[in-house]
Amino acid sequence: MKKERKGFYHFSQSGFVDAEIAVPFYVNGTGISQSMRGKIEQKRGVLNQSSGFLWVLSGTLEIYDGPRLITAGRNHVCFSLARENLWHRVLSEECTFRWLTLSGPFAEAILLSYHYPRHQIAGRPYPEKLFQKLDQLMSNDSPFHTRVKSAIALEILAHAGGDDCYANENLRLIDSALMLIRRNLSNPELGIAFLCERLDLSPATLNRLFQHQLDCSPGRLILDRRLQLGMGLLAGSDQSIAEIAEKCGFRNSKTFSRFIRRATGFSAREFRLGKQQAGTLSPASPLPAAEEPSEHSDGGAWRAQLPR
Repeated sequence: MKKERKGFYHFSQSGFVDAEIAVPFYVNGTGISQSMRGKIEQKRGVLNQSSGFLWVLSGTLEIYDGPRLITAGRNHVCFSLARENLWHRVLSEECTFRWLTLSGPFAEAILLSYHYPRHQIAGRPYPEKLFQKLDQLMSNDSPFHTRVKSAIALEILAHAGGDDCYANENLRLIDSALMLIRRNLSNPELGIAFLCERLDLSPATLNRLFQHQLDCSPGRLILDRRLQLGMGLLAGSDQSIAEIAEKCGFRNSKTFSRFIRRATGFSAREFRLGKQQAGTLSPASPLPAAEEPSEHSDGGAWRAQLPR
């Protein structure tokens, strides 16, 4: 049986002590995480002492960073700051991402100084050799190697930005499509034709965009979002199955129940009864409510924290 989570990680002692090595920031951790569909992880503010980012290598993540709910696919890079609440959930069958955390007197200021959006498509290919070099150095906290690790982290950050304007336009289109999906999930007309008409894209272009950026088709993502919402409401509300089906965009409760059975092996009624008896929410239940993102993914909330 496949394990739910696998991968590896490295931590450096430099990031957790008041080191005397004079560097603006320390690389205090890095690794690769692999998780299965539905896996939720969270970092609460007071326990989250490091700034950093994750780089999605395959699959799709849904990330709640406080002000926004973000869907991140292959080659997407998502940044976070120390003391922030951070959740993420795996949407695809599997998801693999590389993460890197920084601490020290100027770790947060250095991340902010790049003026990167909070969430972006990397402008360069994933710098695997740089990360491998960092992995090899993580156990050595000598002054020289500490400075080398900081320098490698800066080079990795350069790859995350790159100079690919085309990639950022694709991200803008994906963000617009995801916003349309969130706002119209209860509309039975929501589908490929609905999105194409409002984004002025052909079905082939829309599908190619989703497959390349999120590793799934638009139809698959819409269905997954509807089922996630439906299972959360079945487990955590007293609304009728017909009301939930309507809220999730299904034309009738029979269709809704049929898709719930395909996803879980139980009808909607059986799924609700099982969750009530167990007293637990579904792993696919929604993350905390997030504000709607703006029309463009310009990282405004992120950049507002830049020191003046």
